[in-house]
Amino acid sequence: MTKEEKLMDKQVDLYTKALSMAIMEVTEKCIKSDGEAITQAVTVALGQTLGASIAALTRGLPDKDIKGITDLICDLVKGAAKASREDVERMGNKN
Repeated sequence: MTKEEKLMDKQVDLYTKALSMAIMEVTEKCIKSDGEAITQAVTVALGQTLGASIAALTRGLPDKDIKGITDLICDLVKGAAKASREDVERMGNKN
């Protein structure tokens, strides 16, 4: 593994942990204050945050490049969601 690949893996792990922790903390606050955390609220917030992040990432790029990056991100999200869903289902079947 190259130095760049190791750095990439490290940073992906840091971002993933930070986002997950933030979502868990806010979810706990919502449950304490409102009695529930509404899934749609998390979904909208994640979508808006991802959209804003993509806009910042692709600022100044030609439309062709923006489309390629957006398509790649959407494919990654779909793949991660599918894999995570399968993991959750497997874990649920073990209980």
